[in-house]
Amino acid sequence: MRKVIEEAHPEEAPAGGWISGPQLADHFGVSSMTIWRWRQDPSLSFPKPITVRHRNFWSMSALRAWERRMALVSAGVTCPPPCDSDSDRNSTADTEAS
Repeated sequence: MRKVIEEAHPEEAPAGGWISGPQLADHFGVSSMTIWRWRQDPSLSFPKPITVRHRNFWSMSALRAWERRMALVSAGVTCPPPCDSDSDRNSTADTEAS
């Protein structure tokens, strides 16, 4: 199992897969220090990792939801965390129905 986690590429990982800290930093093209800063900034609501033998692993589904949320924030859409694509569609449909 460890080999599967360590060798998984973020873009190829299944929706429920896990990636390590170095893979996460590589995926976003940032340093491990930047990942640490994102974790410390409560305004970002960065997903929390699980720790296995002193190594952090992030859920790919949680990271994808966070990326969608950050894309909405960048586009000027306000949606409080946890904001996912399903709740965005529901609120849009409610607004359009009014």
